[in-house]
Amino acid sequence: MRKSITLLFFIYLAHGIAIRAQSIRENTEDTLLAITNDTSAGKLSLNISTSNFVKDNEYFNRMVEGYTLIGFWAEPTLEYTIGNRTSIRAGLSTVRFFGKDGFYNTEPILSIRHAFTPNISLTMGSLPYSQHGIPDPLLDPERFYLHRVDNGALIQLTASRIYSDTWLSWDRFSFYGDTVQELISAGNGSRITLLNNERFQIQLPIYLIITHRGGQLVRPKQPIETLVNVGSGISLLWQINRLTIELNPNYFLYRKLTSHPSQPFSEGWAIYPVLKLSNNHVVWEAGWWDGHNFIAPKGEKIFTQISTYDNNLTVSNHDVLVNKLSYRAPIATGLQLEAAFESFYLPAEERMDYNFLVHLNWNFTYHLLQLNSKK
Repeated sequence: MRKSITLLFFIYLAHGIAIRAQSIRENTEDTLLAITNDTSAGKLSLNISTSNFVKDNEYFNRMVEGYTLIGFWAEPTLEYTIGNRTSIRAGLSTVRFFGKDGFYNTEPILSIRHAFTPNISLTMGSLPYSQHGIPDPLLDPERFYLHRVDNGALIQLTASRIYSDTWLSWDRFSFYGDTVQELISAGNGSRITLLNNERFQIQLPIYLIITHRGGQLVRPKQPIETLVNVGSGISLLWQINRLTIELNPNYFLYRKLTSHPSQPFSEGWAIYPVLKLSNNHVVWEAGWWDGHNFIAPKGEKIFTQISTYDNNLTVSNHDVLVNKLSYRAPIATGLQLEAAFESFYLPAEERMDYNFLVHLNWNFTYHLLQLNSKK
């Protein structure tokens, strides 16, 4: 089954590359010269990214309990450019929660990124943190605190009207004699621009998340599980002076591809229309989640239809009214302030839950030396 899922994933990727090839070829000749003449070859740079954060989830509903995340993460890295298309990044990612002894998580970072063309790049090793353009119900934004580093491969495609992230992450490794199954996740976040003028834009988003639990070497043998989330919709954007209005009606599907009854639902669906208004540093979002037998193992827990703390509780229909107000602005060189308040109204429970967060994000880059200035 793992081989079939991998094959399915790369067939999807190959199909996407074929669709994009025409647009990519159109841009390659003009931009290839710019890459060849890039003067960054041989550059060694130090980058330090940190965030001091607090996020308080005041949740009292039946599906997820409240908790507070307060602490910091830090990622010091060195990056060296080889030639004009390849770079190596090495460093450390560490997370600490205040009031807890030691560090919650510490991982080495080592990755190699190569640009095959100006439009196609491959990163292998430690992948940079990203939401990949995936909505919160499919990919939890709390990965920002809890799971900053994926390890695997990332292919990025960029053209004039298309942007696509395709990644594979080996979340847990298993070998001979192991008793726990391997965990693999993969996905794609794409955005195709159908119409683009000065004041109005139409885009087609595509979302895919695959999770797989298995492994042939695990003893004793355990059932495998493969879950798929796929989604799309239409994105309409209006620009009115400094105000940006965005309407995103999204539709998601869930499927369990394996026969073992590992989940209470084998298939389901959800709709999630979202209205977003943004002006300079302030963004307001409102959305209505309507889920039916929907499971998203990587998604934000407030949208789940399986209780995170009561194994006997599932709901076949789950509605959530979402409102979010956020602010983000630079306050000093390399320092950014981010604050947000988000509310969730659950009609079935007649309950309003909420969360709020404050981040101080700092990013520092320093050019250490030029080891080789030859083109």
